[in-house]
Amino acid sequence: MKLKSKLEGMFSGISPYKLSGIPAIPTIYTLQSTLNTSPGGTVNVTLSTRSNN
Repeated sequence: MKLKSKLEGMFSGISPYKLSGIPAIPTIYTLQSTLNTSPGGTVNVTLSTRSNN
């Protein structure tokens, strides 16, 4: 039996399938924000993101 040298199937190519099913787009996984602020005050926001590539 001879093995093929090039990859074929759903796990190869320009758009390979990932078992997790998560699309290859950035995801926000944590969002923290100021709860209270005075009028004209500032709001602190912290985002945590990850790439799903």
